[in-house]
Amino acid sequence: MVDGGDFGETTVGPSVWKTAEIFKTMHALGYDAIGVGERDLSPAFFTEVAANGAKAVLLSGNLKPAADLGAAPSLVIQRKAGRVGIVETVSPFLQQGKALEPKEPKAFLQMQLEALRRKKADVLVVIYHGPAKEALELRQSFPEVDLWLLSHWTAQPLNQVQTSDTGAIVVGPGDRGREVGLITLEKTKKSGARTATFKQNILDDRIPDSPKAAPIKESFLKRSQSSVMPPRPPVKPVEPAPPQPELQSVLAATDNMFVGSEVCRLCHEDIYKKWHDSKHAHALETLMTKGQSQNPECLRCHTVGFGEQTGYDYKTNQPYLAGVGCEMCHGRAGYHVRADDQTNNFAKTTEATCVRCHNQENSPKFVYAEYVTRVH
Repeated sequence: MVDGGDFGETTVGPSVWKTAEIFKTMHALGYDAIGVGERDLSPAFFTEVAANGAKAVLLSGNLKPAADLGAAPSLVIQRKAGRVGIVETVSPFLQQGKALEPKEPKAFLQMQLEALRRKKADVLVVIYHGPAKEALELRQSFPEVDLWLLSHWTAQPLNQVQTSDTGAIVVGPGDRGREVGLITLEKTKKSGARTATFKQNILDDRIPDSPKAAPIKESFLKRSQSSVMPPRPPVKPVEPAPPQPELQSVLAATDNMFVGSEVCRLCHEDIYKKWHDSKHAHALETLMTKGQSQNPECLRCHTVGFGEQTGYDYKTNQPYLAGVGCEMCHGRAGYHVRADDQTNNFAKTTEATCVRCHNQENSPKFVYAEYVTRVH
C-alpha cells in the first residue's frame, strides 16, 4: 500500500496535529511507503515520525526536511512476484528555495532510478508530487518507469489519467482518502513487456473500519471535538416561566438561541416545504450512513450551530438542529421570532454564506447560481 502525501490540512494553526495522527493511522495499517506533500511539513508530523520509528516507510524524495529526518529518498519493497522500487519527487512548482535538494526533478529521478536498478528492482514506481502536466512531460524522459502516481491534492476522485503504448500507467490523486486504487501490473522479465489496469474502490459504509485503526480514530475524534468545541461559558439562571406550551417555552429564552426549522415553519410554510425536500434537510443522515455522525469536522457543516452555545450537540437529543436548517445560513432565530414579524438581527444570505461549507475542498463542483435555487 502506498500513499503519495498531502494528507495533512495545514502546517500551522490549531489543527496542525491532525497530520501526525493520520500518518500514525496509515503506519498502523501497514502502508509500505508514504510520501510527503507540502501540506505535511509541520513540526508535529516530524516529531511523530521520529518518536514511532516510522521513518522506515517514509519517502523523503528530494524534500530536504524529510531527508534530514533520516527518511530514504527511495524504497524497495520485496514481494513474492518481485521487487518494487518506489521513489518520490516534489515539483519546484510547490517547494521553492532550499526545501528541495536537488531542486530539478529530472536530475533527482535519474540518480534515484539508477540506484533502484542497482538494487535489482523489477518494477519502477514514481510518485510525482506536483501538477499532472509536469509528470506527463517528465515521463517521456523515463520510459523505463512502469507506474506514475500523481499525489498533489486536486479534490477529485482517484482516477486513471493515462496509459502509454508501452503499458506504463499514470494514476491521479484521490479526494481526502475516500477511495483506494487497486493497480495490477504484469511485466515480462525477459522482454520487458507490460500491461497495467486500474480499479477505483470507494471507501463507503460497505467496507468496515480496520480494528487496528479504531483506537487511533477514537483518540482523533476526542481531540478534534475538544479543539472545535471549547468549554461553554456558564449560562445565567432564568427565572421560571409560567406553564405554557413547549414551543413558547423555547421562544421565551433570554438568549438569541437556535430554535430549529420547525419554528420557522410557523410563518414560512412554503419555504419550509421546499427546504424539507432538499438535501440540506437530510445532511446529518449522510454522515450517519458513513459512520461520521460524531465527527466534528463534518458536523460543523451538516448541522445547525455545532460548537456554539445552544447549537447542535450530538450528546443530547436535538433532532430540531439536525441537518442544514434555516439558521445555518440565516443565523440564530431566537430574536427574530420574538420581534413581532420584524427581521431584527437576522442575516441575509449571499454567496459568501454558502462557500463557508461549499468550498473547493468539500464541494468542488459548486456553482452558486445553480445551487441556491435548490434551497428555497
